[in-house]
Amino acid sequence: MAEKNISFNNLHKMSDGVLMTFNTSGYDSSIDFVKGICILLVVWTHCFGGKIINWTFFDLWGYPAVPIFLLIQIFHAYKKGLDCVKKVSVKKLWDRIIKPFAILMATILAIKLAFSSESSINILKTAVKQGGFGPGSYYPYIYVQFAVILPLLAMFIKKIENKVVLAAIFIGISILFETVCSVVDIPVWIYRLLCFRYIFLVFFGVLLIENKLKINTLTVVLSLISAVAILYVRFQGHQFNSLPDNFKNILVPIFNVDLQPYFFHAWPQAHWVDYFWDCYLYLFVLLVFYKFAVKNEIISNFMQQIGKYSYEIFLFQMFYFTFSNKFFDILKMLFDSKLLTRGIYVVVSTIVCIGVVLFWKKYITPKVTNVVKTN
Repeated sequence: MAEKNISFNNLHKMSDGVLMTFNTSGYDSSIDFVKGICILLVVWTHCFGGKIINWTFFDLWGYPAVPIFLLIQIFHAYKKGLDCVKKVSVKKLWDRIIKPFAILMATILAIKLAFSSESSINILKTAVKQGGFGPGSYYPYIYVQFAVILPLLAMFIKKIENKVVLAAIFIGISILFETVCSVVDIPVWIYRLLCFRYIFLVFFGVLLIENKLKINTLTVVLSLISAVAILYVRFQGHQFNSLPDNFKNILVPIFNVDLQPYFFHAWPQAHWVDYFWDCYLYLFVLLVFYKFAVKNEIISNFMQQIGKYSYEIFLFQMFYFTFSNKFFDILKMLFDSKLLTRGIYVVVSTIVCIGVVLFWKKYITPKVTNVVKTN
């Protein structure tokens, strides 16, 4: 049967579902748009309070930002085909990822050593355990590990044509990793810096570059099961004290099941089962959003600009949130309403984290570049 192929930018209606694609041969503005949405969500992750996270089900629409970033990294590594995967460029990795991160961490360390009342030993211990300073400091470590292992995995993946078998292998590896970490009780700070909890994303990256990432009945069902699993882990151990006893007595035993050793207790938003939601329905929604946003040039260009500088915004937000507690404390003294305080903090934090980088790139970087060229 011939397939109907009606293209909507990155969404293609086929006889067996809706195919999601990115451009493998040139620039794709949808990628920057998606990255723009995701870096905005990263900023919100670090300035929303726990109640907002819980009551808005942020795990379903906010936390998938990091997996989507990694999926895009996998796409870029594999988009020319598994036979054409380049070895990691140490210089490129250093210049683009490691060097800016190292400079930022050194800057924060110097400020903390100079002005913090905390002892130098404790500051250094914190830096080691967190892999640096600021929220999200684990991500450059994950990125670098992916950059190293993706070319190695390509040699293995291209030998397995059956995608069900490939999925089973990656799920098995993911379960094995979580089981081993649970059995040996690996310290959370080490687990945080390891990439293996995201390894199942490689499978979806392969589907993406091979034009096999589709929305159909099966993937919708898998996505919904995944969404239920995400919410289950979010509320695991919750006592539901605000609910009537009838509901509480039912829910508490269900949400207090020990999932170890098959699921490690840390990083509940980053289990292999979560990625069906992230890479199918969630990505689909982002691409639908892009389809409508491109009709508004101001919005689409702004989001693409944010996405283009997503790593710079990521680095700056680490700096900002390292020291923003004092600003939040001032807001709490000025306003009695917790909701108003949090709202102002979120708005200001978003504007600062994104605005400073955009201002720097538009007005400062060109001047610095001109001075360098002149000299």
